[in-house]
Amino acid sequence: MGRERGGHLAVISRGENQQLSKFHNRGLILKLICTNKGITRVQLTEMTNLAKMTITNIVTELIRSGVITEGIEKMNDNVGRNPIILEISTKAPKVIGVQITRDSCTAVLSDMQLNIVERYEEKLENENNESLLDKVSLLIRKILQHEENILGIGISSIGQWDVEQGLLMKVIDFWDIHDMPLRDFIEEKFHLPVYVNNDMNASALAEKLYGHGQMYHDFVYVGLTNGIGGGIVTNDEIYQLNNGLAGEIGHISIDYNGKPCACGNRGCLEMYASIPRIEEKLQEAVGQRYTFQQFCSIGNQQEVDQVFKSVMDKLSYALVSVVNMLNCQAIILGHGGYLIPDRYIRYLEENVNSKKVFKRGEVRVIKSSFSDEASLYGSICCVLNVLFEGKLLENLNELQNQ
Repeated sequence: MGRERGGHLAVISRGENQQLSKFHNRGLILKLICTNKGITRVQLTEMTNLAKMTITNIVTELIRSGVITEGIEKMNDNVGRNPIILEISTKAPKVIGVQITRDSCTAVLSDMQLNIVERYEEKLENENNESLLDKVSLLIRKILQHEENILGIGISSIGQWDVEQGLLMKVIDFWDIHDMPLRDFIEEKFHLPVYVNNDMNASALAEKLYGHGQMYHDFVYVGLTNGIGGGIVTNDEIYQLNNGLAGEIGHISIDYNGKPCACGNRGCLEMYASIPRIEEKLQEAVGQRYTFQQFCSIGNQQEVDQVFKSVMDKLSYALVSVVNMLNCQAIILGHGGYLIPDRYIRYLEENVNSKKVFKRGEVRVIKSSFSDEASLYGSICCVLNVLFEGKLLENLNELQNQ
């Protein structure tokens, strides 16, 4: 539903199915109110090209249902009444987001504007399918003890997903987790709709809906962790295969005679630019066993500077290939990559732009809007994105009428 090249957001025409049009346009209006703080009815008309009466009817319906409310007047210089800001009501349904990493599982309660109001975490160690399901369930149950007005549950996790079946498939270096029916298990246990995705795709979705990605039609989210992953947005949509993956950037080979990788190839990017590899190189150069985060906070020390520039050089080799294939407008660096000092982000941006084939137009390299927690916010967006597509509006009405 993103912004089209002509400048207006996509709306369903009158000739199409009336019920589909109604849900689509209501989802679109709700999306704009959720993702644009301080928006007014006039701005909704300008951004969607919908008739004023249509906007009025949808907004009135959302106010009556208790999903949105009117705020303060927005001062302007025009003659006449000042427009009134539209806001999400504190009584509107909330969303549960669950993030699964190699080390921990986190569950949060969020409103529709991505404001987290509750947070719980469990450490993970030597897990199997049963134990991980138990820990996810425990965290969700803690939230439901305090909040029953829940629209849905979103889950972002490392590894491959069979998105259609809701299965978390085999994950490298993640104990005995494989073919885990996470979506169906949670749906049956809590009787709520559950939406799942790979952590990188979820991160890209969060950026597109609420972050820096709002400014771009085409961008790539790159997350540095134990490996390197990517989430691709093209023409305002997440590019996703059925296995829940899209951008296995870490397995782009930058040296066919290089180090052997667990995937079976040689010279994969993550053998040189993942967080553990960067940390190893920095420890060797400095002679201190600092963490990656500690190294990122060190001043402009020569040995540290040389390692970071070498890593940025290698990262640029792979990212140039990505840019050349997708002609994207921006690269958003997140997960552990968010911690890298700004001077090396600028260095990386200069390298990418000097090497890319398409010389017209600069590619921006920027840090994530969500620090190192984009996939956590992305888990929330897995639910909200479905709502914004108009597919959960009936559930929304049922919750508000209870």
